[in-house]
Amino acid sequence: MMIPFRTSSRPMLHRWAVVTCTLSFLILLTQANVFHHQRRGLDLYDRTATIRLAVSSWNSSQLVHEIARILIEERLGVPVTFVDRTAITETILVREPANSTFDWSSASPAFFVAYNYADADLEAWDRPKDFNRTAHLPDLYRGYLGYVGREGWYMTEYATQVNPDVQSYIALKNPRNAQIFAPGFNATEWKAATSLVSNVTALTNSALALPVCTASGSGFNVTSCVEQSLQLALGTGGSGSASRGKLIVPDQVLWLLRDQAILRGLDLPLDMVEIGEPVEENVVATIVSAYRARRPWLGFIYEPHPIFSPLSGVKLVSLSMPDYSPDCEAKLDNVPPTHPCGYPPVFVRKLVSHRVEQLAPQVYEFMRKLTITQDDIMGVMAQTYFNHRSIHEAACEWVISNRAVWQPMVPSIQLTFPSCPQGTEARKAGRFWSCPPCIKGYFNLAANSTCKPCPSGAVCPGGGAILADTNQFYLPESELVNQGVPEFYPCPAENRCCESGECALNSTCPAGFGGNLCAGCSDPRLYRWGSACADCERNQSWWAVAVPVLASALIMLVFTVFGSRQENQFLSDMLLFFQLASIVIQSEDVSKLFFLFFASLNVTGMTFGLIPPGVCVLPIGALGKVVMQALFPFWLWSLVGFYHFGSWVVVQARSHIRPLRHAFRATFQTIQALHQFYFIRHITIFTLSYMPIVQGALIILNCRTIGKSWFLAEAPEVECFVGGHLTAAIYAIVVLVIWVGFVPVYIFRKLRALQLSKRLHEPEVWANWGTLCCCYKRDLPTYSALDLAKCASVVMICVLLPSNTATEQMTSCVVLLTVMWLLLCEHYYSRPLHSTLDNQLRALTYGCMLMLTASAMIRVPPNDPSKAYVDSLRLVYLMIFLVSPCLLLPWLMIAHCLTLRRKAQEIRHRRQSMYNPDTEGGRKRGKQKSRSVPVSGESVTRGLSRTASVVSSAVSSGLLAGIERIDDRKAALLERVYLVFGDKADLQHRSSSAASSNGSISSPSTASSSHASSTRLESSNASMVGMLSKRQTSAVSADAAVPTGRRASATKATASAAHRPRTVSGMASTISSAFGGAGRFSSKSKAGQSEPSATDESP
Repeated sequence: MMIPFRTSSRPMLHRWAVVTCTLSFLILLTQANVFHHQRRGLDLYDRTATIRLAVSSWNSSQLVHEIARILIEERLGVPVTFVDRTAITETILVREPANSTFDWSSASPAFFVAYNYADADLEAWDRPKDFNRTAHLPDLYRGYLGYVGREGWYMTEYATQVNPDVQSYIALKNPRNAQIFAPGFNATEWKAATSLVSNVTALTNSALALPVCTASGSGFNVTSCVEQSLQLALGTGGSGSASRGKLIVPDQVLWLLRDQAILRGLDLPLDMVEIGEPVEENVVATIVSAYRARRPWLGFIYEPHPIFSPLSGVKLVSLSMPDYSPDCEAKLDNVPPTHPCGYPPVFVRKLVSHRVEQLAPQVYEFMRKLTITQDDIMGVMAQTYFNHRSIHEAACEWVISNRAVWQPMVPSIQLTFPSCPQGTEARKAGRFWSCPPCIKGYFNLAANSTCKPCPSGAVCPGGGAILADTNQFYLPESELVNQGVPEFYPCPAENRCCESGECALNSTCPAGFGGNLCAGCSDPRLYRWGSACADCERNQSWWAVAVPVLASALIMLVFTVFGSRQENQFLSDMLLFFQLASIVIQSEDVSKLFFLFFASLNVTGMTFGLIPPGVCVLPIGALGKVVMQALFPFWLWSLVGFYHFGSWVVVQARSHIRPLRHAFRATFQTIQALHQFYFIRHITIFTLSYMPIVQGALIILNCRTIGKSWFLAEAPEVECFVGGHLTAAIYAIVVLVIWVGFVPVYIFRKLRALQLSKRLHEPEVWANWGTLCCCYKRDLPTYSALDLAKCASVVMICVLLPSNTATEQMTSCVVLLTVMWLLLCEHYYSRPLHSTLDNQLRALTYGCMLMLTASAMIRVPPNDPSKAYVDSLRLVYLMIFLVSPCLLLPWLMIAHCLTLRRKAQEIRHRRQSMYNPDTEGGRKRGKQKSRSVPVSGESVTRGLSRTASVVSSAVSSGLLAGIERIDDRKAALLERVYLVFGDKADLQHRSSSAASSNGSISSPSTASSSHASSTRLESSNASMVGMLSKRQTSAVSADAAVPTGRRASATKATASAAHRPRTVSGMASTISSAFGGAGRFSSKSKAGQSEPSATDESP
């Protein structure tokens, strides 16, 4: 077989104009036309000696070089790369133009190796002419590979059964015999025509029967008759190329063969059919197809070839031709060239450059010893053709199954595999195995193992050392169950894992801490409180428990006395904003913004900074703290319930103790009024603690994988769904089902049903359900349930989305940004709140939440020098958007001041008409006083009432001075300022809402009607009794004791006192009623009449 000289490369798909053109040359250098070489993975060592092997396009060359590559790389430790001989030729074409003086006849495999285009060619088909031409090339080793190459023409064995003489080229000179290899050959007809030639009489009769030989016919022609008769006698069967024999040969240009010259030199009546790429596969396909159809086949084949393997099922015999001679070779130079002999013998040689001996002596020695027999190479080639193995798979199977064959070829000293210690890897360098250390970025913790890439969260300086990176926790003994690779997990900032960076595996936790993510104490007898571990047996401090309990009790008492659901919608939204901000912001930033722990009711977080180091609060573990945080909102709720129960006891006892019968305001004078008063407080605390309750339940269920188990994300030392956590998980599931699944749906359906039935704004219904929807527009009462659902969805996204890795953190931030943007858009178009100022605040809080979520995406690696600077900038950034909602507080105060002023004016006007004897109200009150007979016990009651209202009076009196200074001009200026974010309708709504009592919420349909009646109910404040002027009190007391004649003068004195424009008692009553202070409630009795208030009972 001749070596291809100028071969056309495999057609390439040009998908990208620039990229493909750039990469095509690299592809040609690294792979053959039909052979895809599978490269090795990342090499862990710096190996400078790389052997380049020149590979041809036929299978035997690819298989020999793949076997050599496997043995050189895996047994000798030297990398190998393949160079396509076609690419070498193209490179020479670029360097040596056609008009240069370069001798192209010298371009052969030996030339490629000698002139450093390749280091070796282990299957070079070296013909005598090529050998003589390249014998002078220096530094070149030539050796026999082990089998002899043969090139020639072969035919199928059953073709000789038709005519045994066709095995010789002499028989093929007869066109009748060459016709055997025609495509439409029919053996029966051919044999019949042959037998006809032997019968002269039959042949004469057949010739005379031809049309051109019939004298009476129109087509009679003597010349044509003689020619066709001769053709019939010779057995050609007709004229034209269709009946001529075919010679199947590879593409002559591609393979540079001499079949055309042989046909011309031997003068054979055969037509040549050239087979294009892929030549090997197409030639084999034609042989198999002809063999299955029992059709004679003749063509070019070389040995060794897989078609000669028993796996092919095909038997071929060679066509004998004249022996090769130099004189025959010389005739190729004729014009046209001829070659009247067979192919020359081919010696398959190994061509190895002496450079290999200098680069890798062990490889040079192996190549000199490499030998492959013809049976071996044909067996491997047959695997690729008939068992559909790839080149690499077939070569690997041969190496595995023929160890005894190749083992003597490999230098014996390389076969000893060393025992390498930890931090090294066995490899061959030169003639010997060695155990070099792992390079930087790789590690090896076990002996006789391989170097592995450094895992995430670790630092690998090389060898057997592996260190924890900054803020990373090493899971002990994780490499035992993870195929020798340790596992590292990022730590929360408060756990201070490996603060300095590059920590040893056994010292990632600070001193005294241990457990998963360094969240617990190394000593099991200690408990973690704050930032230190404490001994609860020695350092437990009861004040650390008593102070928070008393403080929460005092806060809830103030909330119970002064809380008002309607007036606190602004503050409620602001508190909810801070609660959500504490979840969104990074934990290390939350620890710096301490007030967020109080806003989110995070008891555990409050201990950081408040509890001195080493002080134990309670002897409870991590699970107990998580449960305590989840139950803390219920503790605040229970305090309100305790106050409710205490008030009920007092109200029950009031009817049996005469001095207490009139000692309290109207709110505590009936059971119905008492329950209504606390019902609003319970609803308010429910809305304020809704998010902390849901968050606490989700934290109990939020687990993450550490190693092979699940642990609480908030308390990594607690294993999930085991022991006490199973009980806590059941509690959390029940809470989520009720708080997230049942309560919002129930509230929505109830409010929706009341809205559709038009009963929602009835006084009896509104007194209960109006607490939930009083701050929303009249046509959107169900938005309170939707707000609960929105709050729960944001909390679930923040808590449940994993954020352990940088990718997970970025994903959760993007999801949260999307949700907050949708909520902002929804609020912008719906504006569900009644107050414009409240709508502005909620929109501002949504926008600030967007910016705070974006700040969570700003993360700097722990070991970055600019981390402290970036953290400071981020903290300033957070403070800007955390304080932004508070900028609307002045507008809330302005609204309160204007509301107080307006109500004070209304009440003062009505009091003047009440005490003026010239008006109808004054005359009625005079008649009422004339019927009043004071009792000695009433003076005691009024004294107790004044004592009980001292707190409310003090607050009202404190604001009185400021309200007194607001005249009409200042009020107009404040109103213009308020209209920047508010609306006039807000002030009117606040005034009408303030007319209702502290225990009830005014319905929008009734708040603006009957101002006199609502003002009278509003003035039922026990604290206002204490704020009445001494002149009024003495006049009223004397009115009952003096005769009738003197009673008129007392009435005038009282009326004159009431005519004062700014009395202390009137203004105090105004402020107390508008602020929701003590004594603003009046309820209807069963008969439908308003129960007299404390003020009404006064004479």
